[in-house]
Amino acid sequence: EDFEIKRESTRAEAFKSIISQESCPRCDGGRLTKQVLEVTFDGMNISQLSSKTIKTANAYFKHIGLKISDKLLKRCDQIVFQLIGKLTILENIGLGYLSIDRMASTLSGGEAQRLRIATQLVSDLCGLTYILDEPTVGLHSRDTQNLMNALKRLKDNGNTVVMVEHDPEVISLADHIIDLGPEAGERGGEVIAQGNLDEIKCNANSVTGRYLNKLQELKPKVVRPLQAGITIKNASANNLKNIALNIPSGGIVALTGVSGSGKTSLAFDVIGNSYFAGRPVNCQDISFGQFKSISVIDQQRIGTSPISTPGTYTGLFDLIRDLFANLPTSKDRGLKKAHFSFNSSEGRCEACKGMGQTKISMDFLSDVWVNCETCHGSRYKKEILDIHFNGLNINEVLNLEISKAIPYFEHHSKITDKLNMLEEIGLGYIKIGQSTSTLSGGETQRLKLANELMKETSGTGLYIFDEPSTGLHMQDVEKLIAVFNQLVDNGNSVLVVEHNLDIIRSADWIIELGPEGGDEGGEVVYEGGNSGI
Repeated sequence: EDFEIKRESTRAEAFKSIISQESCPRCDGGRLTKQVLEVTFDGMNISQLSSKTIKTANAYFKHIGLKISDKLLKRCDQIVFQLIGKLTILENIGLGYLSIDRMASTLSGGEAQRLRIATQLVSDLCGLTYILDEPTVGLHSRDTQNLMNALKRLKDNGNTVVMVEHDPEVISLADHIIDLGPEAGERGGEVIAQGNLDEIKCNANSVTGRYLNKLQELKPKVVRPLQAGITIKNASANNLKNIALNIPSGGIVALTGVSGSGKTSLAFDVIGNSYFAGRPVNCQDISFGQFKSISVIDQQRIGTSPISTPGTYTGLFDLIRDLFANLPTSKDRGLKKAHFSFNSSEGRCEACKGMGQTKISMDFLSDVWVNCETCHGSRYKKEILDIHFNGLNINEVLNLEISKAIPYFEHHSKITDKLNMLEEIGLGYIKIGQSTSTLSGGETQRLKLANELMKETSGTGLYIFDEPSTGLHMQDVEKLIAVFNQLVDNGNSVLVVEHNLDIIRSADWIIELGPEGGDEGGEVVYEGGNSGI
C-alpha cells in the first residue's frame, strides 16, 4: 500500500480540540521560582512585565518616568532607553501585537523573519547583504509600509537588501527589480527583465510588469446570492472578544484584518475545532447550517520524509502503478501492482527502503538526507527499472514535472484528470515523485486543495483556507481565484483567511476583524458585501 497521510491535518485539528494547556499550579504560569517572582519593578514582577504586548510595553516604558522616583530612574535609565529602542523597532515592523513572552514556536514564518530583521536593526551593522524570503508573509497591507521603512533603514546604514517577494506594493518600492521566468520549474530560471520600476513596466517580456501596469486585471465581479451559513455566538478563542457573527454560504467569504486581529483564531480555533469536536469549542454556541462537511486546508506539512509525494498524496501514483502492472512485460515477468510501489518490499530498494535517500544523523545539527548508494536515488530494484512505458521506467515517471506528464499520459484520462487539476492550481512545475517535505507552505496548501477538488462531492461543503496566496505570483493568484469560483459553482462555499487585496476584492462577503492586533483586536470591524467596505 502507498504511504498515505491525507487525513493528517484533519486528525491534528480533531486532537487539538480535545487537548488543552493549563497553567502550572506552582508558579501560576510565571515560569520562575517564587523568590524571583517576588522581585518587582513598579509593582510588577518579570512575568507580569513580559506578558505585556510589545506595543503596550513600549508605551509603558515611555511613560515610566512619571511613575517611579528619580532615584530609581537614574539606576535604570539606560536600560529603559535600550528597551524603548528595541520595542519601537519591533512595533514599527508590525509586531506590536505580540506579547514579549510569546513562544517562538507559535510564530508564523513571516513573524519570525520580521523578528530577525529587528535584531539586525538593533545591531546597527553596516556593509552587509541581507537576503529575505518573502518578509511580507502574513502581513497586512497597512503594515507593509512600516516594514519597508525598516528595510530602508538597513539600506541607509550602508547595507544591501535582497528580497524574494510577490507583493506588488513592495516590488514597486524596490530600487532594482529582477524578474525571473518566463514560467516555473524547468521552464523558468532565466532573467527575463531587470531594472527600475518604470523599466520593468515597459518591458514586454515581464509578466510582473504587465500586472504592475494593471493590464491583466481580475474579471468583473459577478454578485452571487448568498444563503444562511454558520452562526456563531460569543466566540472567545485567544483575543476574540465574545464576538457573534454569521458566515454566509454559497460564495467566497474573505476573513481579513490586520496581523494578529484574531482571524486564525476564529477560522481554526473556533469553527474548525468546533466542527471536528462535534460541539462548541471556544464559543457559547455554533450552528453549521446546511454545510454537510468542512475541509480545513492549512499550510502544515503533509509529510517529513521522501516517502510522501504529490503522487501518493493525491492517489495519482496508484493509477500509474496500475498502468505499469498491466503492461505485457510486467505480466510476462509476474510483476504485480505492489512491485511498483516504493513502499513495498517486492520492488523497492531495500538499502533505502524505497526512499531513494538515506538519513545521516548529525550531532547538534539537523539530520541530512543523501542519495542511496545502492539504487542511486531511483528507489527500486533493477528488475523493476527494466519495465518501460512510453520509453520511461517507473522512476523516470516519478521525476516528470506535472505539466510534462500530461502529454505523456494523454491516452489515460483518469491520470490526466488528476494531472490537469494540479496544473490548474498552479503546481505544474512540481514533480510527481517530489518529496512533500520540500514543498513550501503555499504549495502544500494548494496540493491539499487539488486533492479535495479531485474527490467526488455532492456540494454544500465549506473549505477553510489559511492565506493560500503565500508564495504566489500575481498571475498565480488569478488562477487560485478561478479555483475558488469553481468550488462555489459546484455548490460549495469558501472561507479564506487572507491579506491579499485581489482575493479580498474577489470575495462575495468580507469579514474584517480588528481594529488592531493582539489585545486591541478580536472585534468585528466590518461584515458585509464588497461594495460596503
